[in-house]
Amino acid sequence: MFEESGRRDAAQRRLPLDPCLEHVDDAAARALAVLPPGPGLWAALAAVPELTGPDDERSSDAVLLEVVAAAERLAAGAATLGARALAALDARWRAEAAALAAQDPVAAAQGRVRPWTDSEVGARLRLTDADASALVWQAGQLAGPRSAVLAALGDGLVDLPRAAALVDRLAVLPADVAAAVEGRVLPGAGLLTVQTLRRRIDAEAVRVDAAGAAERAEARRAERAVHRWAEPEATACTTVRGPADAVETIFQAIDARARSMRRDAVASGGRDDATLAAWRFDALHQIALDVLEGAHGPVARTAASRPVAHVTVAATTLLGLDDSPGLLRGHGTVPAATARRIAQDATWRRLLTDPVTGVAVGTEEQRYRPSALLAELVAHRHATCSAPGCGQPGWRADADHVTPWPQGPTSAANLHPLCRYHHLVKHSARGMTAAVSATGGTTWTTRTGHTYERDPDAVDQRAALRSPLAAPPPAALPPPAEPPATAA
Repeated sequence: MFEESGRRDAAQRRLPLDPCLEHVDDAAARALAVLPPGPGLWAALAAVPELTGPDDERSSDAVLLEVVAAAERLAAGAATLGARALAALDARWRAEAAALAAQDPVAAAQGRVRPWTDSEVGARLRLTDADASALVWQAGQLAGPRSAVLAALGDGLVDLPRAAALVDRLAVLPADVAAAVEGRVLPGAGLLTVQTLRRRIDAEAVRVDAAGAAERAEARRAERAVHRWAEPEATACTTVRGPADAVETIFQAIDARARSMRRDAVASGGRDDATLAAWRFDALHQIALDVLEGAHGPVARTAASRPVAHVTVAATTLLGLDDSPGLLRGHGTVPAATARRIAQDATWRRLLTDPVTGVAVGTEEQRYRPSALLAELVAHRHATCSAPGCGQPGWRADADHVTPWPQGPTSAANLHPLCRYHHLVKHSARGMTAAVSATGGTTWTTRTGHTYERDPDAVDQRAALRSPLAAPPPAALPPPAEPPATAA
């Protein structure tokens, strides 16, 4: 990766001394602070002794702090190499896709001719397609219009979070405005916090193009959105994005309702141990319940007259005979107490599982399209789209035959959920191929020959804890004794 000329340049180059070290009189710390990313910095970090405890004073406090900063610069240099490689791979596959589209315009119109770089990279890095697409896009920006940011990243003058902030904020600006703003903020970007850097970019964009800033603000209103995702310990998070004044109105309304609820609770003799932030959550939850119950007028609903939460839990857990965790659709594993609480006022349906693996089992049907019952069973076997890295809910995906019908049966073992995007990937030129794996899941093979296994999910958590599908993690490799060999 590092060419011989690059080795010599890196050995001779020195970074400007960060102003924060101006009064540091530790020569070793100052020497480490000016090394750019490359083999020289790697060797310098490897030479720092690993301390055995707090009383080991072979390295000063200043040196240890600069080791932390130097490791960030080394990561920035590695990120530069990765961005260049990813941009080159995407460009190669885009050119190939363009040639295929010219040969088969019908397939191109159907969306079956694409570079699919995000799917390949997402599978290799174990990322969702959304995260992989963002990574591919970022690499293209750094290797293209933001090449100056890539150069600063490679020199260690900015780290990856600051480079990402520059790429994201500048991408929404016209090319000439983005170039002007980049020229104003990039030289000092490494000395700013990421939040301050974002604010600086926004401020400079208004100064450079005030009229355009107003038009862009109006256009951004169309991108308003609400998203949610799962978090640990049976919790989840929701974000609200939109015009600043509208978001402020939403917050003020929730805040006012929260303060009122807290005041009423205290007045009625209740305790006030929750934070105001917790009361805001309770207020938002209550507002949502009121809406679903029709307190604010009729609402369009696709389910019953009250909120629906799908939880899968063993009958023995519901009866209190054990405390096996449950599975909450759209979230994942939840503790037994949470599963029991959700299931208290619920409609129950029986689900048969394999006693060893805990995977849902079902019968074979003699037709192409699965019944509603079989489709639901498939969604229980796969909580998400079965493509590598994809997190789209299985119940919202297409029930696809792994081995095409009629060569393969319409059965739970031969059906897996695929989101519409990965359905296209599977049935497209240069996409990925799938086969039923030995564990009853799906084996994916990509165009580069890499293979990935997606096993079915165990809905019976009692079996999941002892399932052979839960393989131990690979043993960690020992750290290299010296910097890795590099190719010319």
